[in-house]
Amino acid sequence: MYRVILNSSLLLIGMVFAQTTVQAQTTDHTGLGYTLHPAEPGVSATEYIDINWGGKAYKITRSGDTIKELYVDGQRIPDGAIGKYRAVIKEIDEQIRADRARALEDQERAEKDRRIISQERLKAEQERQQAEQHRQLAEQERRQQEKDELMADEDRLRAEKGRLTEEQDRLQAEMNREKAEIDRVKADMDLGRADRERQEAGNDHAFYEQQLRDLAADLVKDHIIASKSELTGMGLSDREMTVNGRKMSPEIHARYQKKYLRQTGMGLYYGKVELDNGIYFEKKDLKDL
Repeated sequence: MYRVILNSSLLLIGMVFAQTTVQAQTTDHTGLGYTLHPAEPGVSATEYIDINWGGKAYKITRSGDTIKELYVDGQRIPDGAIGKYRAVIKEIDEQIRADRARALEDQERAEKDRRIISQERLKAEQERQQAEQHRQLAEQERRQQEKDELMADEDRLRAEKGRLTEEQDRLQAEMNREKAEIDRVKADMDLGRADRERQEAGNDHAFYEQQLRDLAADLVKDHIIASKSELTGMGLSDREMTVNGRKMSPEIHARYQKKYLRQTGMGLYYGKVELDNGIYFEKKDLKDL
């Protein structure tokens, strides 16, 4: 078995050998390697042949009809002795020509089979396309029927939508009337609540004024200040208590917090003091202090 490799720029026969592996009819040679190098203009192409023939290994380098080198079993044959191997080289050349012809026949046979297969494939493709056309036609008819059914459904839905729109308009008008009534009642409630809040605010203000007066009296009682008139600033929060800028002890803070703070986070402040969330009175608000 051997492979023949040819440059793609040579003759078609070279292209055949570049792609085809063939089995020689004779069995007295194996491992043929054959390469043909393209020649420059005016120079013969160079052939390289590597083959086992008659039990010996031959390597031949030839340019045109001239053998440049010959190796037999790895030994180079002198140029003057190459003529002794003409008969063997002729046999090798004949075998190469026979294998080339056989390769061409195989190639032509394969090409014929390929054309037959291509024709059958084309016929099958035509039948497939025809079947596809029939399927597409049936699909178009089915889609048209669906389209007609959808149009009928759309007409029915439009009529139903019109009826629903009328019903929605009626319900919306009813809701608007109910909302107007609710808004009127809410407005009356808000008016009453505003009156109550104004009243409660007045009550709270009076309450905190009295709280502050009582707190000032306790400061005098606890000897924190000598008299109410000495109170220039007071702050009482959840965190601390200060009187005239002095921070009170935790015990005093806890006692006054428990007695005078109504809710967490709302302090009681008077005069010059650092403010936080809560009720604040200026000195002018309580002229009796």
